Amino acid sequence: MSTLIATIGLVWLSLTFIAPKITKGNVTVSEFSLSMVPPALIASLSIIMLICGLGIATMFAMSILGIPLSLEVVIASPGQYAINELATNLVATTAALVMSSKLMPSLISVTSGRWAAIASLPIALFITAIGLMAAVPVMV
Repeated sequence: MSTLIATIGLVWLSLTFIAPKITKGNVTVSEFSLSMVPPALIASLSIIMLICGLGIATMFAMSILGIPLSLEVVIASPGQYAINELATNLVATTAALVMSSKLMPSLISVTSGRWAAIASLPIALFITAIGLMAAVPVMV
């Protein structure tokens, strides 16, 4: 639960403060809200939901194609694992930003796929860092 809360908070932080600055306003979240929930929080939740949906769809397609799903993680090379995880999160986050822009244009605005990729970099970094912290065994 704490990783979910951290992920939501860091995606919200990225969409509110970091993405508009690094994309020069080409990726923005609406300021207008119809409810008590801030639009950036709704955008964060929708992006996380789309990332999870893309992951589920990928695993479903792999099972249909007969590709064995191996969910256990064996980290032989931590550096290579971190790079692969970052690349995967970057692709999924970019796709989620583009899909969010198409599905909810009044909530989040992305002018092009290039700007979505640039805006997704801090989000992917945060998600990768949270995932790596969650993967480290706790020694008591």
